[in-house]
Amino acid sequence: MKSEIAPIGDRLNPVTRQWTQLLHENTTVDFLKLTTAFIVVRLGKGVVMSLVLLTFTLQFNHLEPTFTYIIITALYFLLTQFKGEAGEETAMVEATRKLGLHILEGMEEYWLPLIISAAAVVMSTVVLCMALLELNVLLLCLLLGYANVYVAGLQMMENCWKPLSVQNAVVAVFPLASPKKLEQRGDTLCPVCLDDMRILTARVTPCNHIFHTSCLRKCVLLFGHCPLCKQPL
Repeated sequence: MKSEIAPIGDRLNPVTRQWTQLLHENTTVDFLKLTTAFIVVRLGKGVVMSLVLLTFTLQFNHLEPTFTYIIITALYFLLTQFKGEAGEETAMVEATRKLGLHILEGMEEYWLPLIISAAAVVMSTVVLCMALLELNVLLLCLLLGYANVYVAGLQMMENCWKPLSVQNAVVAVFPLASPKKLEQRGDTLCPVCLDDMRILTARVTPCNHIFHTSCLRKCVLLFGHCPLCKQPL
């Protein structure tokens, strides 16, 4: 009697089963298993976190942050978390507009993120210098300098300074209106917003018209010509 031998190909390529540890919540039992596993994992994380906090409490209970440290940390947190983005209208931007800082030329939404980011970088630089002088921890200072000064400075230049430079370049070709020029005009109302124009807030177009810097910038970006005579700018 001859025994049948399976072909070599079938022996080399057996049927394999793919196992999985994932449960399918098709039944009540599977759902209960998933729920139990989820609760156990969460409880385990909570126990580990409690042990870590207990260890820190026992090891560092003699360390108490000073009031100055708390103020500096809180200020740095606020500067880095609520700086906003260039061109974004926020409540802080609106509050800055109400101050009437004419030197900003109506670009508070671009200047404010830059100032806040620069303040955070300067604060990190001061702390870095103090750490180098007093603690003398070179590796920690290198990490702090790279993360909080170098990288933050690059982000500030890319996200804040470049958009501001683009907006400034739009109106930089138009000279500021001098007091004599405003006096010769007869009135100080801007033809676009009908608000008073002051020194350092108005610019003169090649067609000899005067507008607020912010109004002129918006008109150039939107239309590309003078709002009054329609001459290309």
